[in-house]
Amino acid sequence: MGPRRILERLIVGIGLTGLMALGAWAQDGPWDIRQDKRDIRRDVRDLRSDRRDIRGDKADIKSDVRDIRSDRHDLKGDYADGREDRKDLK
Repeated sequence: MGPRRILERLIVGIGLTGLMALGAWAQDGPWDIRQDKRDIRRDVRDLRSDRRDIRGDKADIKSDVRDIRSDRHDLKGDYADGREDRKDLK
């Protein structure tokens, strides 16, 4: 197989690849643009709801942090009560 044969196969391969790409590009019609616009609208709606969810999650986190702080405070008191109870038992 000489260099001429390799070059011919290369040119044919590039030509076929170009034709297939052109065919795929030609199939995109106006309906595709409409579908893309619908998808964008849905995505915008989803983003809005996601932002709402994030705000709610942040509020939940704040309340959980407050609860954890109060639980830690209660634990300190419980440990102190436990020490006093051990002293009383001795």
